[in-house]
Amino acid sequence: MKYDKIVKGDLVINSKANLKINEVFEIKGDLILETAINLKMPNLTSCGGWVRANEGAKISLPNVTSIGGWVRACQNAKISLPNVTSIGGWVRAWENAKISLPNVTSIGGWVEACQNAKISLPNVTSIGGTVEACQNAKISLPNVTSIGVTVEACQNAKISLPNVTSIGGWVEACQNAKISLPNVTSIGGWVEAWENAKISLKKDCKINDKNCPAFKTREFCLIFNFECFLKLGFLFADDILAKIIEKKRNVYKIQIAGKTETSYCLMVENGDDELPTFSHGKTIKEARESLIYKISNRDTSVYKNYKLDTVVSFEEAIRMYRTITGACEFGTKNFVQSLSKTKKKYKISEIIKITENQFGNETFREFFIK
Repeated sequence: MKYDKIVKGDLVINSKANLKINEVFEIKGDLILETAINLKMPNLTSCGGWVRANEGAKISLPNVTSIGGWVRACQNAKISLPNVTSIGGWVRAWENAKISLPNVTSIGGWVEACQNAKISLPNVTSIGGTVEACQNAKISLPNVTSIGVTVEACQNAKISLPNVTSIGGWVEACQNAKISLPNVTSIGGWVEAWENAKISLKKDCKINDKNCPAFKTREFCLIFNFECFLKLGFLFADDILAKIIEKKRNVYKIQIAGKTETSYCLMVENGDDELPTFSHGKTIKEARESLIYKISNRDTSVYKNYKLDTVVSFEEAIRMYRTITGACEFGTKNFVQSLSKTKKKYKISEIIKITENQFGNETFREFFIK
C-alpha cells in the first residue's frame, strides 16, 4: 500500500505484517497502530494528534520532534520517540506497556501509568497536569521540579519525585501505594493517604498554600509547548493543535489536527513572560467577536454565592465557564462536542471535574474553592 507524503487526517494501521513506511513525512491527525506488529516510520517528523499503540504493538519514530496530542501504549505495547522534545497532551501507559521519551523536557497534560506499566522521563523538568500511577505501575521523574495539578498513586503503585519542590493541586495515595516527596515545600491543595498508603513529606511543607509556585507551572508548560510547535509550523493555542496555513499580522489561518476544514485563530500578545490570548472561530469575524468577549471585563459577581453543590443548567454552565475563565466560544464548543454525552444539569463540582486539564479549569476551580 502506498501512502501520501502528508496524511491529512488519521493514519490507522491494521496490518498483520511488520511495516516500514518511508514515504510519510507528516501526519495531521492521529497515528494508531491496532495490531501487534512492528511499525517503523524513519522519515516522519510531525504528528498533529495522538500516537497510540495497542496489544503488543511497537512504534519507532526516530525523527519525530513534537506530538500534538496524547502518547498512549497499552497491553505490552512499546513506543520509542528518542527525539521528541515536547508533548502537548497526555503520556499514558498501561497493562505492561513501556514508553521511552529520553529527550522530552515538558509535558502539557497528564502522565499516567497503570497495571505494571513503566514510563521513563529522565529529562522532563515540568508537568502541567497530573502525575498518576496505579496497580503496581512505576513512574520515574528524577528531574521534575514542579507539577501543575495533582499527584495520585493507588494499588501498590510507586511515584518517586526526588526534586519536586511544589505541587499545585492535591497529593493522594491509597491501597498500599507510596509517594516520595522529600523536597516538596509547598502544596496548593490537600494531602490524603488511606488504606495503608504512605506519603513522605518534609515537616515544614505548606499544605493548602495559596501562593504555591506550582500554580505557574501549567502556564510555563503551555508557553514552552507553544514556542516549540510554532517553530515547526503548528499553532498550539488553548489546548488545540493546528497546522498553520497562513499568517497575517495576528490572524492565523489554520487546519485543526484531525480535521479537513480550515478555520481561524486570533492572537493578542500579553507580554514577554505570559502566554498570548487566543480566540478561535470558523471565520475571522467569529474569532474577533469571541476575542472581544474573552478579553473584555466580565461580571462574575452573579456567581459569587454559588457553592460546589449548586446545580446549573447545561446552557448556564457554558455561559458561566466562559465568563469566569474567558474561554472563547469556538474552543468551548470544540470541547463540548468532544464529550461522549452531556446532561441537562450539572453541579459546580461536576464541571470542575469534567474540565480538568482543559483551558481555564484552574481559574474556574479557584473561583469556587478559596
